[in-house]
Amino acid sequence: MLDEGKIGHKLRSRASRFLETDESSRERIRESVRELYDVRSDIVHNRFDRLSPERIHSAFGKGFDIARRSVFKLLREVPPEDWSTLAGVGS
Repeated sequence: MLDEGKIGHKLRSRASRFLETDESSRERIRESVRELYDVRSDIVHNRFDRLSPERIHSAFGKGFDIARRSVFKLLREVPPEDWSTLAGVGS
């Protein structure tokens, strides 16, 4: 079984480093990915009492925006050479 904490960390770190250059923008990406991952986890583990329609909408809206930006950047550019270790840890 995969360690969700490690996966979540990699996802947050890689998305923030891939999409942004300044620390405050990277932090916003990390927080958005964290919230999306938490909402996804609550849905998967049937913890609907923690969710509101507004929280779901916000988390998925930001998550879809990050995914869209990532795909378009990958289409315009090639993946970075350090793609597999972009989080600072091996994949």
